[in-house]
Amino acid sequence: MGGKSSTSSNSGSGSSNNNNNNNQSTVNQGKKYVSDTLGLGLGGKANNLTGKDQDFYGREASKAADDFLISQNKAKAGTYFRQVGGDFIRISQEEGERLYKAGDPSISRSVRGTSESMEMKYGSSGTAMGSGDPTGILTGTKISEPMFKRQQNIQMAVLGAGGIIGVPLAATAFNEVRKKTYGNYVDTFMRNMASSTSMAASNRTTSSQNKTVADQTASEQQAVMQEGETAEAYAKRMAALTRRNEALKGNRTFFSGVKQTISGEL
Repeated sequence: MGGKSSTSSNSGSGSSNNNNNNNQSTVNQGKKYVSDTLGLGLGGKANNLTGKDQDFYGREASKAADDFLISQNKAKAGTYFRQVGGDFIRISQEEGERLYKAGDPSISRSVRGTSESMEMKYGSSGTAMGSGDPTGILTGTKISEPMFKRQQNIQMAVLGAGGIIGVPLAATAFNEVRKKTYGNYVDTFMRNMASSTSMAASNRTTSSQNKTVADQTASEQQAVMQEGETAEAYAKRMAALTRRNEALKGNRTFFSGVKQTISGEL
């Protein structure tokens, strides 16, 4: 009887390991897909983003990761929208799929997934793009030096404000962030990529509450002010984004937990 129990337990463990291995294989394919789609590499840029800022590619990387997960049946396309001026107009699934595949830049879509697909995108650590967690597509995609510097400036601004109002250790943290270079980041990224998945999992943050959102790209990449964008233009864009979110509100529950991405516009 004990032997049967042991056999059953070992069988379950083997099945779990096989599933983890399959997921990691899919994640590795996803990282390659993102890199090939954006043309990452030469000069540390996204060389395939013709006519766009090739230094900041967080939004495009997130979109490519979504497209890959959908192609692998790990996530599903939701509602399609056409951007007309500052408004997002909901269109039919058929028209949306056709225009999206044709590469129409005015077309966007929501993405529906599971905790599994969210982990495949952001790794077992649930951390930001470029963190070096090898178990995620975006976490295993290195950010550019301009993206690193902009993120660093934002962190310094937040920590500097904390120091002014007397937040403990804010000044120390500010100095630590200020001293870091892109070379330091790349070294850390490569070390993390070479680390075990169990080490990456030790940083995991979880949430029992599902997050309902309208659009993955909108919620993760677009809610920050773009470079050169005026306050008035930003306010208008956020108002349009809110209207689109309201159109989808209550329609679906997206990935569990709150995840973060270093945006191509941070």
